[in-house]
Amino acid sequence: MGKIRVEKLHLEITRDCTLECMHCFRGNREHSYMDVSIIQKLLKNVNHINFLLLTGGEPFLNFDELLVLLRGIRPYKKEIILNTNGSLLTKEKVESLNGLVDELRIALHHYEEDKNASIIKVPIKFKNIREALNGTSHNVSMAYSAPAIRNAFPIL
Repeated sequence: MGKIRVEKLHLEITRDCTLECMHCFRGNREHSYMDVSIIQKLLKNVNHINFLLLTGGEPFLNFDELLVLLRGIRPYKKEIILNTNGSLLTKEKVESLNGLVDELRIALHHYEEDKNASIIKVPIKFKNIREALNGTSHNVSMAYSAPAIRNAFPIL
């Protein structure tokens, strides 16, 4: 059997999360993580992945395994995007993603910190996210995303 080329791949690498978002369609968090060794076995049959999106839960909860996964996938990919809620970001973690991901998407659900916290049920300090991103020498593109939640962005 020849190796395959994958155009788009979306991997939910964990069902565990640091938040309790009222809009989450996954239901209650599950303390389950994708087995990196299974992905490594699958990659033996792949010669290229054009676009890879890694999501969770919160992928940063098992950060060491995330790095193992990213190092194993990097040779096969063209573009890797990693979603996070930003709650576990540190400068060190952002630096260690350098060369492993092309874009880090941070999901914020409201531009006001207290309203964001009321949606996700856990306070996240925007200052901590800014500090984790500022002053690093990363070559990672940053994107902030916000799902369409009624009244989240009254100016739209």
